[in-house]
Amino acid sequence: MAERAYWEVHAINPMEARKQIVLTYQRLGSIRATVARLWRTSRPVVRKWVSRYLAEGEAGLRDRSRRPQRSPRQPPAEIEQIVLAARRETGLGRRRLALYLQGRGVTLSPHTIRPILRRHGLRPQRRRRQSVYPVLWVWEVGRPFPLIQADVKDIHDKGTLGTLRTTHLRRHHLPRYRSSPC
Repeated sequence: MAERAYWEVHAINPMEARKQIVLTYQRLGSIRATVARLWRTSRPVVRKWVSRYLAEGEAGLRDRSRRPQRSPRQPPAEIEQIVLAARRETGLGRRRLALYLQGRGVTLSPHTIRPILRRHGLRPQRRRRQSVYPVLWVWEVGRPFPLIQADVKDIHDKGTLGTLRTTHLRRHHLPRYRSSPC
């Protein structure tokens, strides 16, 4: 009799647990006895491993891939080649690429184009962010006031001045901004 349940042995060594179930079944000749009395597991589990062992030998006791055999929604290879050629030709991202292809008679969603580009290693190109203060030389110069920063106020603010005054400012081509007093 087994000291442990199937799931306990399976947690330690799955291949060994499956082998022990098959050996127990061969010794007893009964799925019911193998399941209930010795291994405390379900009948479908015993049937699965015994039938795989009989069909394939010990190789049948190994884990199998759960990956689907086919992807019915994956676009055909010809469409993928069209997308890749358009990407190489234009360098566009997935959204603009979808619009570009639509103009050429190929209707694809950007959500369909994304995995195609990823499968072929074409990631989106990230733009470098500009530094917050691009004039770095100002901090290195020892002279006072090499660059002056001034706050400004938008005079054409309808919420503050109202429509009548902002229209007057625009008609007379008065400056839009004014420096604030220091």
